[in-house]
Amino acid sequence: MFTCSNCGNIQDANTDISTVTESYPVKGEPTSITATVRVCVGCNEPVYDRELDVANLSRAFDIYRSKHGIRSPSEIRATRELYGLTQRSLSNLLGMGEISIHRYESGSIPDDVHNGLLTLIQHPSNMMDILKERGIHIPRAQQMKALARLEQIIREESPDRLLELVTTSVSHKGPDLYTGFLAFQPEKLMEMILFFAREAGGVFKTKLNKLLWYADFTHYRHFGVSISGACYIHLPFGPCADQYSYFLSYLLEEKMIQSTEVFFDGGSGEILSASNECSLELDSTGVEVMTAVHEYFTKMTSKDISNCSHKVEGYAKTVDGQPISYSYADTLKIDFAARIPSLAK
Repeated sequence: MFTCSNCGNIQDANTDISTVTESYPVKGEPTSITATVRVCVGCNEPVYDRELDVANLSRAFDIYRSKHGIRSPSEIRATRELYGLTQRSLSNLLGMGEISIHRYESGSIPDDVHNGLLTLIQHPSNMMDILKERGIHIPRAQQMKALARLEQIIREESPDRLLELVTTSVSHKGPDLYTGFLAFQPEKLMEMILFFAREAGGVFKTKLNKLLWYADFTHYRHFGVSISGACYIHLPFGPCADQYSYFLSYLLEEKMIQSTEVFFDGGSGEILSASNECSLELDSTGVEVMTAVHEYFTKMTSKDISNCSHKVEGYAKTVDGQPISYSYADTLKIDFAARIPSLAK
């Protein structure tokens, strides 16, 4: 029930809805809108209607947002949900207060800095960069979920675009001690993946990581440079080439590698295989080293080779998420020299 403060009318039937031009102050700036207002039929004076007043203010906010290029609540919410993030996680990733995203999704207008960040993450490539830099500020599960969503989004746009983004987001591009004194060459890393996947019977996905690591570090040990220039990171399950899973996803998407799930007593695993028709352009010493690594570990299970890698000094002396210096190559417990033809000459 509405009450007219001018004539005292309290009957809903004696009020009407009208449209007028009104100015609302938004962030100190007068903003004109076509407002919907309730008026008293008896004296033609405005009658306060909270629902209409909230709608008018929202309309003024929308005009202000459009004029200044500010993200709307629905845009912010849609972007956050696209990446699978909670309001708290997105706030922490962007370095905002925990309730900031909640307020912006509820209708508050972001300041210029926050709006700039919210505009930036509309592009998946920018979000990937932010996750890489600030992912430690959110729960691990949220981080991995967002990365998986980003991978899918970018892959659907273009596999080549995914490769480009991942290549530019690796931690160390070198050349330095963390890349084996070779500027990172993503095509070489993918050729190494294809090499091991071409072997008879394919290779288990969990084993492939360790083969790549042993090959790059062994090549550096004997030839003073790595094969791919990849930086290897200490992860709970062993050393892993930085952004390895995304390069593997690219090869799968391009159908250069096939994945098959196999079942055995106590569990299952994923075997990766590649056609022998895939062309490779690897240096002869790189092929020799990878062949030696493959032959040495060919009868070992993924668990066996994982246990070997965990005992290596470079892994034992680093912590989760830390890059492993190639200076540890001389401490590898396995010396493949006798299996490398170039070294026997």
